[in-house]
Amino acid sequence: MTKLLLGAAAAVLYAGNAFAGTSVISLDGFCDTYTLQTQEAKKIIAVSSNGTGCDDNAGIGAVAKVKGSGAFAVMGSHYVGFGDEVTKIKLSYPIVTGGSWELDNSTDGVNFTFCCSGTYSVVGAGKHDNKGKPPAMSLAIRH
Repeated sequence: MTKLLLGAAAAVLYAGNAFAGTSVISLDGFCDTYTLQTQEAKKIIAVSSNGTGCDDNAGIGAVAKVKGSGAFAVMGSHYVGFGDEVTKIKLSYPIVTGGSWELDNSTDGVNFTFCCSGTYSVVGAGKHDNKGKPPAMSLAIRH
């Protein structure tokens, strides 16, 4: 399952012209920094966090509207070095500073457990000052 998820994420991340927009966000209070890429119709979204000085991961998901709750981007991803554990991150959408996020994790890819939540900030690309900040995934490991 991990190889399938990573393969699908890699294919989407490198699809070239199919993607219309890129945003980089940082989870407030954590070292996690994600690059988000949306395609032109803004219904498919790819996420990656590689070489940011925090946990490396890659994933894919979709943007959906939930009646009465607004829109969300929900992506599944696999963190490098965490075995078969996978995560699901839900971001309020559109992507703007002060938006909310929720992270859930799973060891089987079916049953997810809430890990943590908070707000995110839109930041520039590249490595960010994350000294002393833990990765959000570290909270999931304690559960």
